[in-house]
Amino acid sequence: MGNLWECDETYKHRKQGPSPTQCYLYENTTIVQQPIGHTNLSQRLTQEALDYVDEHQNESFFFLFSHPQPHVTLYASEPFRGASRRGAYGDSVNEMAWSFGQVCRKLKFCRNSCRKEVMFSPL
Repeated sequence: MGNLWECDETYKHRKQGPSPTQCYLYENTTIVQQPIGHTNLSQRLTQEALDYVDEHQNESFFFLFSHPQPHVTLYASEPFRGASRRGAYGDSVNEMAWSFGQVCRKLKFCRNSCRKEVMFSPL
């Protein structure tokens, strides 16, 4: 991702909105979204994580799953927006918790994964 303040979709920190030259989402070495859209980012990251676990379930792998929400203006996708009594922060935390739960559930049901370690860190 590019400079996070440059990617502010709320127009609070950057009056002209997200910079099309600073805000992008990569997949490996390819830009797949420019400017980046935060409103569907958690759902997209979650699906990518689930797909990765499916594709590598019979192999050993290290998997780092990190959400950008703790570091930027808070966003939540439609199913989570306005659902928390804590405003945008609560909506974002709820969506991250849902996402982490989806990945943990997937790891739990992988047939040949007898050794698993899961670490959760808010940073």
